[in-house]
Amino acid sequence: HRFIESLRIIRPTRAACSTFLLSTDSEGSFQAQGASQKSSTIWITYGERLGSQHFVHGEENKIRKYFRNVSDMYEKYGGNYNRVLNAFVFFQLGYLTHYAKLRIVPFVIALESLFNTSEIEVGYSLRIRCASFLSNKKSEKESIIQKVKSIYDLRSKVVHGSSLPKRVIKDPLKSNDIIRDAEDLCRRCFQKIFDQNLLPKFSLRDDELARYLDGLVIS
Repeated sequence: HRFIESLRIIRPTRAACSTFLLSTDSEGSFQAQGASQKSSTIWITYGERLGSQHFVHGEENKIRKYFRNVSDMYEKYGGNYNRVLNAFVFFQLGYLTHYAKLRIVPFVIALESLFNTSEIEVGYSLRIRCASFLSNKKSEKESIIQKVKSIYDLRSKVVHGSSLPKRVIKDPLKSNDIIRDAEDLCRRCFQKIFDQNLLPKFSLRDDELARYLDGLVIS
């Protein structure tokens, strides 16, 4: 399971876990008898970009690195609340949600776990902090802000049972784009946290983390 989870931090994947039943023959060789039903099944939303499920040369280093990070995180914080671990759990739940539009909910919760430190202006602080954390380029920040705004809007419609935005109703693939954006932003956040060893920073108290994130906004 740790290995499967580490793969998902790198790119969208259809990886799934199964339990294989084996027996030994008279010569002591293993013989496959069957396998359990698949668990942790991944459902990629329709319209996924060609090749996005395939690993490329060089990513084996990332797999090893993220596997260690994920395992260490569970060992250190398993059983206790930690915002990165909490976000990571919901990131995995996003994969386990088979109904496409509902996947937006756990992905948003993952982002909220990372960036929200109070109950005030949750949507606004989420998109500003997420954009500032992932980029220092004005154009890219503006793009991320607009993506998070669309993500949060779709999430609110789904959670509160409201009518979906007209652009989503008229173009179902648009909702898939928004869902993939949510997944991608979560993935990019985990990659940066693990690559730059920011887990201790995101494990600070709310007020201390708020100062760090707000510092990124005004820098």
